[in-house]
Amino acid sequence: VIFCYPCMNAMTHYRIAHKLHELKVPVIPRIITEQAHSKTGIDIHPGAQIGEYFAIDHGTGVVIGETTIIGNHVTLYQGVTLGALSFSKNADGTLVKGLPRHPILEDNVTVYAGASILGRITIGKGSIIGGNVWLTHSVPEGSRIVQSAGKAKPGEVSLAHNGVLFLDELPEFQRPTLEALRQPIEDGFVHITRISGQNRYLSRSMLVAGMNPCPCGYLGNNEKCHC
Repeated sequence: VIFCYPCMNAMTHYRIAHKLHELKVPVIPRIITEQAHSKTGIDIHPGAQIGEYFAIDHGTGVVIGETTIIGNHVTLYQGVTLGALSFSKNADGTLVKGLPRHPILEDNVTVYAGASILGRITIGKGSIIGGNVWLTHSVPEGSRIVQSAGKAKPGEVSLAHNGVLFLDELPEFQRPTLEALRQPIEDGFVHITRISGQNRYLSRSMLVAGMNPCPCGYLGNNEKCHC
């Protein structure tokens, strides 16, 4: 395991680099983690906070940003990105660094291959994030987030319907609060609309692309409705 699993190499470098980062040692922490990055394909910023019993299976393409916080017993698979949604800027247009802008993963979270979790959001304890999911809002503990309706099982949250999340289809305990979803559109990806008696959660990318709601209530992305 020590010699053959890239996670061991990456995490050994990270643990050392993180301690040096906490001591305000310049440059060297990044050099250490970039050495591991070049060998393993796992990119962990030394400023990230990672708990105990952390595991990355396979590992290639994993990115963990500077202000990410990861709890205990968390598992990531290859291609997972824990990244920032945007950077704040000073009045002169320069980027403001050091502000919390990456996700928080609580204990016992599993994130499968290719998922992107972006922004300062919280993934609740014991949640499972399916492969290739693009997630920019917090989810409560015990959530099951999958990429398409065809793969969703009872009790799972599906990001289906052309990327529209039907809140009314979720079990009550899994529904995000409206307060959590009512963020300014320019600061995130969330927006609430109500059509045909159903709450629907839209990503900003869909709004920019232009939605064509049918009178029956179907929200299609330049496609025909199903009625």
